[in-house]
Amino acid sequence: GELEGRVAGRFKVIWSVFRAHSSAEDEFIWPALRSKMQTQSTNSNATCEDASKASGNSSKAQQASQQTKPKKSCGCGSVIVQEEYEEDHADEERMFAEMDAALKQLRELINEKRRKWHYQCPSRPASTAV
Repeated sequence: GELEGRVAGRFKVIWSVFRAHSSAEDEFIWPALRSKMQTQSTNSNATCEDASKASGNSSKAQQASQQTKPKKSCGCGSVIVQEEYEEDHADEERMFAEMDAALKQLRELINEKRRKWHYQCPSRPASTAV
């Protein structure tokens, strides 16, 4: 019915906005930010250091994690971890796909119930369907 169509439509809009946002970050924002940070680092004569070296009192688990994914901290104090954002985007895309599948199953169940109900009550006009 109308409600399912509106919910599905809004979900598709939200998903498309998410995709556009993620693509913009991956394709434009991160490369531009990386370039800007390199320029600032060069201009301010600052060097990047591994965050693991900068934090001396971290646990062994944190140190192991930092060794597999080094975080670079530039002279301006910002920590940039593009890989984590890309992983988040992939996880979020999977969640959207799962939600889409769940909505599809819900629509199919609703339509099946409607067909059964209309089959049991054939005299009811289709325009008053729930």
